[in-house]
Amino acid sequence: MSSTSNTVFRAQDFSYTYAQAQHPCLNKITFTIEEGTTTLITGLSGCGKSTLMKCMCNIIDDICEGEHEGLLELYGKDIFTLSNFEVAKKVGVVFQNPRSQFFTDSTTSELIFAQENYGYSSEEIEESLTYVESLFPIEPLLDRELHTLSMGERQLLALACAQTLGQKILLFDEPSANLDWGHAMALGQIIRKLNGKGITCIVCDHRHFYLEDAISKVLYLEDGKMEEFPSLSAWIESGKLVRGKEGRADAQNTCRTESTLTCECECECECEQGYSACTKDKVLDVRNLSFKHILKDVNLTLHAGEIMCLIGINGSGKTTLARLMSGLEKQDAGDIEVESVFYVAQDADYQLFGSSVEQEFHIGSSQVSDDRIEHALKALELDQNKNRHPFSLSGGEKQRLQIALAMTSEAELIILDEPTSGLDAKRMQLVAHSLKELAETSGILVITHDLDFIQHVATHIASLWDGTIEEVFPYRDEGVNKTRELFKRMELTYVES
Repeated sequence: MSSTSNTVFRAQDFSYTYAQAQHPCLNKITFTIEEGTTTLITGLSGCGKSTLMKCMCNIIDDICEGEHEGLLELYGKDIFTLSNFEVAKKVGVVFQNPRSQFFTDSTTSELIFAQENYGYSSEEIEESLTYVESLFPIEPLLDRELHTLSMGERQLLALACAQTLGQKILLFDEPSANLDWGHAMALGQIIRKLNGKGITCIVCDHRHFYLEDAISKVLYLEDGKMEEFPSLSAWIESGKLVRGKEGRADAQNTCRTESTLTCECECECECEQGYSACTKDKVLDVRNLSFKHILKDVNLTLHAGEIMCLIGINGSGKTTLARLMSGLEKQDAGDIEVESVFYVAQDADYQLFGSSVEQEFHIGSSQVSDDRIEHALKALELDQNKNRHPFSLSGGEKQRLQIALAMTSEAELIILDEPTSGLDAKRMQLVAHSLKELAETSGILVITHDLDFIQHVATHIASLWDGTIEEVFPYRDEGVNKTRELFKRMELTYVES
């Protein structure tokens, strides 16, 4: 396979094997990527997408131990002969965890950090900042401290930072994972705009709903091998696993119109109309809660057997509310009644402490039986990884480990913040099944932007808007259409007409 004048990346029989691994992570893959196009790189969690991206921006040798064979070219040159300085001016990168690529404590400082390192003049920096603001909806993020941003807002900032040097190639690792529906659709609009300016976009993601009319080709990874499809439709028709096709907010619900879990309380309340009046097996009661300028007069009730999905735009206070419920923050006003909570944070790295996957289960409780651990690991297809270090897992595998830990807890309330970010369709369904199992004894609150996942698990929806719970309703019948309307509302908040 020879490169042409508009080929930006070319791989020929390229392989990468991690140190001490028995098999290559990437095994003799071959592909080309053309200038000004959008290429989707997809496959199951742990298939090597992030590894390939690290190779394509030439940082793999700096952060990992391993060996590469074959050819990987950037603009006709072996990428491993180029310096990081040279590659970074051509290739912008957004990692799956944006926190790992920030260097300052201020959003505006972060946006100009690269230009300062390359010695840009003040005028050039100002011009670059204006250009980036014209591409990304980042004005509300400017002049803020990074630690005040939500995960989705950090993701958006990282996207903007990746374009500050005017790079002609952008690599995105799971860019939609932490974005609300509106920001994801806006991202698709931005990528189409970038293509129009001749910028090449390479997107590693399980979901593609926000990109459908922009994708030029699909590179599908499985067991270290790559299969190339000339179009999105060719990939879908191939029968390979698809994530996100059924999740369009304007599509018909192909999953179901009624939750497989329903309220089974024996009280006489009408749960469809008066859900909050139900007092059977109440595991959470939030009354008149306020916190700083973020949340105001929040009221929410949750019962055992329910899986409530909390939705809202990035920065609306969903994670803050979860931290308050978990006791990690103290409210300014109002009351929270809860007996025991297990909180799965959005960033798994903050909650993994053991030297092995198996050891993680014994850190929180020494009473967990081997049988329960084995059951949780098998349920989430992690049993083959129990002797690995948690930080050697992929982002999706870390996410599933957190949920496996929740399965062995005995908490009455389980809170999960974006549990499906970075998960393929198969693993998303495993998580859905595990949450239904957990709901047999606990109440589940899920913060999510994932409409596919909602269709699989939700019994109720809670909408957080302008700092308060706007409404709570059962996810069945009219509730299904109401949920789609909320997602469309998020989309209209950011997407240009």
